[in-house]
Amino acid sequence: MIILNYIYGIFYDIKWAIPFIIIFVIFFIIIFNKKGYQNHIKHGIGIGIFILYLLMLLESTIPFINIYMAFVNNNLFSNVNNINLIPLRGIETILKSGNITAFMNIFGNILMFIPFGLFLPLFWKKFYSIKKIFLYAFVFSLLIEIIQLFSFRGTDIDDVILNTSGALIGYSIYIILIKYFPSIKSKCLLK
Repeated sequence: MIILNYIYGIFYDIKWAIPFIIIFVIFFIIIFNKKGYQNHIKHGIGIGIFILYLLMLLESTIPFINIYMAFVNNNLFSNVNNINLIPLRGIETILKSGNITAFMNIFGNILMFIPFGLFLPLFWKKFYSIKKIFLYAFVFSLLIEIIQLFSFRGTDIDDVILNTSGALIGYSIYIILIKYFPSIKSKCLLK
């Protein structure tokens, strides 16, 4: 129930984007139809879902209002004391604490990026490689953490590790899906 409330809160915060996503999906459907894609409606809807996922991910990880307030108050780097650059230190602290909320942080960081590793190879052929999923997930997560430097949130290398692990789990799910349902590969793929 906590997770559903959290997702609802994020979705509520990005409701402004829904009309733009719908327009974007319609645009993609028209483009895919003109290019001769068989499943142009599914492709457009799938990319719309991926864009919605990315917006929800950014909304939950980057507190834009905090960045704005830090900029206005000339306090951009007030967060330098809340940075962890030592891999696995934060995870070790969480595991030792036994705090359920802290455990949710670990699993949340992994779960957030599972769709990233699943959707990329599902919709785009160039993301079939586990190396590319690793690289893109790592870089995207690292960018999120760098942007968080300018907010009042912490920046933690463990988040990058957990997020990248989540994307690799998503890619593993994709591999399992195409093994048992090979038609998925041809139905969802974009060049």
